[in-house]
Amino acid sequence: MHLRSPYPPLPAVPATNYHNILFRGSEQLSFPDYVIHIDAATGQKRTRSEFIERMYDGATALGAEKNVGGLGFTSSSMVGIMSDNCLVSVVRIPCSSR
Repeated sequence: MHLRSPYPPLPAVPATNYHNILFRGSEQLSFPDYVIHIDAATGQKRTRSEFIERMYDGATALGAEKNVGGLGFTSSSMVGIMSDNCLVSVVRIPCSSR
């Protein structure tokens, strides 16, 4: 038996990457800057814009050439990150990029 959904078909998936869908869409660009993380132990807070800035810094460090202090990864590189669940390691910047 073949069942059909009573709902309309899903919209087409945009030809972009996950980052652009989450952070660079027209709706997301108009969001106000709000607190996105709070460290329960210290009370330290990080806003959405601070998170995005650290994320870009981390991407730059990963993709920059080794001769300028980066890690030299390319678009074909695969990186796995294992870390504690804490404010600092949500977006970790390698020491070589500081």
